[in-house]
Amino acid sequence: MEAIEEFDNVDEIRITRGSETSIEDSIFFLPRAIYEPIRKTLNRTHKAAVDFANVEKKNFLLSDLVFPLKPISEQRPIVRRTKGDLHAILDAAINAPGRRSQARSTNQSAAVRVVKSSAKELLNENHDELLELNREIELVTLEDVITKFEDRLADKTLKEGSWQKFLSKNPFILRLAFGLPAIIFKEQMPVGGLDIDNKGGKLADFVVKSGAIGNLSIVEIKTPKAKLLGKTEYRGGIHAPSSGISGAVTQVMDQRYLLQENIGQLLKYSRGEEAFTYAVGCIVIIGTTPTIEAHKKSFELYRNNLRGVVVITFDELLEKLKALHQFLAEPSTEDMEETDEVSDTIDYGIGEDEDLEDDDDGEE
Repeated sequence: MEAIEEFDNVDEIRITRGSETSIEDSIFFLPRAIYEPIRKTLNRTHKAAVDFANVEKKNFLLSDLVFPLKPISEQRPIVRRTKGDLHAILDAAINAPGRRSQARSTNQSAAVRVVKSSAKELLNENHDELLELNREIELVTLEDVITKFEDRLADKTLKEGSWQKFLSKNPFILRLAFGLPAIIFKEQMPVGGLDIDNKGGKLADFVVKSGAIGNLSIVEIKTPKAKLLGKTEYRGGIHAPSSGISGAVTQVMDQRYLLQENIGQLLKYSRGEEAFTYAVGCIVIIGTTPTIEAHKKSFELYRNNLRGVVVITFDELLEKLKALHQFLAEPSTEDMEETDEVSDTIDYGIGEDEDLEDDDDGEE
């Protein structure tokens, strides 16, 4: 409203079903199709600024209030960000996909092509700088995936197919579920089950080849909204597993049985593909972690006593992503030494004339 008040001749705003903004008879007509993206962008930008400010305030308190009283072994360096970092964060929040200018996009694409075409020369001449750039790109990419993951978790309407596509585009998320290096072997892979009429075939969402041996594992994807436990208490504070989770576990075990039984036939015409089914692992990604203590107990008792099947929730997978990001973001020993040397000359990140003040509603 404050922006539209720049027009002296406007006294009223109307949300319309049209496709273009206009001013008629002191009325500013704002199409819903334009209003909604603007509203989301403003909210996203405000949240980014608040998150930035909260991190800086926490770092300030840790370095000036907490760490001075801790033993040296428990202290850690605080990396202070700059106003340039804040600008970059807000710019990223505002420039959602599809909003960047064509010229800017072209310049960025040209810069990427230069780096790709001269990667070897750059690595030889600017080894440390290029490795640092690669690290920054990994961090930014991971931050983007984490944000998308969080947005998807908040959307209760997404179906299994949508989650399968998301994980297919970001396969390293699935690899976090394994204790060994793993690659996606096949998606929607038939594992058997056909009858004489060529019906009844069963598909595994993902078949993953893990470790140096090439042993296969099956990943079954459900949705975050899937129930993990029955609604009613079974006995003495214990809840039985829901039909959704028990069905998913039985389903993936059946797929394992069929895969082991039919692996020879499946690989017969696979053009040299090599894989083994010595001990096929099974992973079910389903639901979100219970918050009630009795529910946590029932869920943990159930999944930790399954044999050969790992059950992991979507929010646990998200936490693995965040832990990976935190690990990658940790400064190296050299970075820590440099930070110690220049810490007295670095600002807290927000200038006095640009400080983010607390909102009237108390949001900090």
